[in-house]
Amino acid sequence: MAYYSQQATRLAQIEGFATLTAGCLLLAAFVAALRSVATHSEPWSSLMFGTGMATVMCLVIANTLWDASAFTTVIERGYVIDPRSHLLLEDSGFTFLVAAGAMGAAFVAATSLGGLRDRLLPPWLAWLGLPVAAALLAVYWYLPLFVFLVWIVLISIVSLRSGATVASVNLTGD
Repeated sequence: MAYYSQQATRLAQIEGFATLTAGCLLLAAFVAALRSVATHSEPWSSLMFGTGMATVMCLVIANTLWDASAFTTVIERGYVIDPRSHLLLEDSGFTFLVAAGAMGAAFVAATSLGGLRDRLLPPWLAWLGLPVAAALLAVYWYLPLFVFLVWIVLISIVSLRSGATVASVNLTGD
């Protein structure tokens, strides 16, 4: 395939792989940290953590499959990619992205419902999670990934602000 015949193109794709892998590591840290901030009750806490980590794993697998052809052409000099095999890898990666959307929907819903139940998330943010979860079921069109990122940013800001409030209360002895 002509796309992989240029080294700069292969290296750019591998750089994208590294960037997305780093993002997945940050998402895993976010899921782990969120478990102690958003909900404490079961089954919400375990469901949130399990589906959050499943989301991360599906994204890692999708990323790996999408970049397998680029890695192969860098590692195996002179390798000629069969377009049908390449398409199978790419489509398998896309399938894992769709699975990540389903797991992400369960993660956002469990976080929202658990956070609402335990009163650890503001009600507006907990309720906002439900349409975000529904949107993730349509990740086939990619746009819900941006909605998911906005939700992550909002949850992070609220968690940091509430953490600062708790820390200041503890420092003052109240």
